[in-house]
Amino acid sequence: MAGMEKLVRDVKQRKCVASNSDMERLRRSLGLLDLWTEFAPHIYSAEMVAKPKPAPDLFLLCSENLGVVPHRCLVIDDSTLGITGAVAAGMAAIGFVDPADPRSGRHEALKAAGALRTVEGAGELALALAALSSSEEERTSSEKEQASSEGNPAVETAG
Repeated sequence: MAGMEKLVRDVKQRKCVASNSDMERLRRSLGLLDLWTEFAPHIYSAEMVAKPKPAPDLFLLCSENLGVVPHRCLVIDDSTLGITGAVAAGMAAIGFVDPADPRSGRHEALKAAGALRTVEGAGELALALAALSSSEEERTSSEKEQASSEGNPAVETAG
């Protein structure tokens, strides 16, 4: 998909893959764009947990291994099962729609599953991530200012 490889490479936050696919399929698909190295070693398959998506197990495994509490995680998923699992894990989720997806009603289905918003294609996803990053920076800055004015040390947040 146009722009996706660059977008993944530009994300500086900790990131992972959480897929119901088996590891062999993930190696093949991520290898097509040489994205395996962008995510490794944080590539997780449903083979690694008791219950696959829509259960939260896979997302909680990711959170634990990345060292980020679930409520500080953002999941980007193109399936209702993934969105449902992310929400069940206590994570925010963005529904992703491939512009080439021929199915109608994808945006509505992902929102109904609990996505905060939906995006279509790498360009819209990049804009959504930039907006979230900007609002997170503003929130963190505001928390630091409040802590400082109250005589408390600044609190750093992981994300």
